[in-house]
Amino acid sequence: MFLSKRTNGYYYIFYDDDSGKRQAVSTKSKLRSEALKFLTQFRKESNHKSKEEILQINFKQFILIHIKAVLTIKTTLHI
Repeated sequence: MFLSKRTNGYYYIFYDDDSGKRQAVSTKSKLRSEALKFLTQFRKESNHKSKEEILQINFKQFILIHIKAVLTIKTTLHI
């Protein structure tokens, strides 16, 4: 995650998302001090998102969820 100034004069935050793709978010500021404040707030918010609890399911539960999403109700009743 880093801060960069583009040719239009605005500062942008560049970061890698969960899939590894680089994303850019505008700080909507031409001042470095305000952009740094935005960066610290953005880091706090991204830390909270990454600490969200991940639901643990086993393989059998995963298959049932997948079957319900892909197959019709009549077909799932036969399984």
